[in-house]
Amino acid sequence: MEHWKVVTALIVGLWAGYNFLYMRPFHGRAGTAIDLTAEPVQNKLEEQETVEFQRGNKKYIAVLKFNYSIQGRVIMASTYSVFYHSDLLVVDVGLGWGKKLDWMLDNLDFDQGGRWLFWQTRKSISAGEKQYIESHLSNNHLIPAGFDWNMEKALRWIKQGDDIKIQGYLVTLKTRDGKVIIRSSTTRTDTGAGACEVIWVEKLQIGDTMYSVPESLMAKY
Repeated sequence: MEHWKVVTALIVGLWAGYNFLYMRPFHGRAGTAIDLTAEPVQNKLEEQETVEFQRGNKKYIAVLKFNYSIQGRVIMASTYSVFYHSDLLVVDVGLGWGKKLDWMLDNLDFDQGGRWLFWQTRKSISAGEKQYIESHLSNNHLIPAGFDWNMEKALRWIKQGDDIKIQGYLVTLKTRDGKVIIRSSTTRTDTGAGACEVIWVEKLQIGDTMYSVPESLMAKY
């Protein structure tokens, strides 16, 4: 019996060490204060930029369409390492923001699954309150720009309750022959299928720590 306790403790210790040391992102620096009341900022690019990249043994194309920045509180975060796993969409992060963020967190229940973010109220709400909620919650499919390994680790480091800021681009992902895999939403007011933002992440701030991909992987804009 004591033997199994030692083995179990060793396995747990190795797993904890792997997550804390190997999966912990590095090259972080101090960031500016995160404003949870700020609205997302989206600007259409004058010319779309196309980035070719490889994931595993397959090649893909990312079409960068809008410069995008969003900051908010992490409601839920999922890596989908088993079910609904994707080699391209590294992490799904459900975000809430706005002047009524505390009210939303106090009055809503959330769930995340199947690449969706779900919410329900604990009491009846008005049509205006429903509209506000729908425009201040988003489920974001996050992709590290150029699949930079440190940024990928930073994205996987996000956890529920974090205050974060994401900077990058809203993108359409395609196969090398041009077939669309997934297309980002470009408005915060849509719901249902196609309403998730697909973000090519160049900068990520978690709390007061900022992570960035190397300049060589950043878009020219």
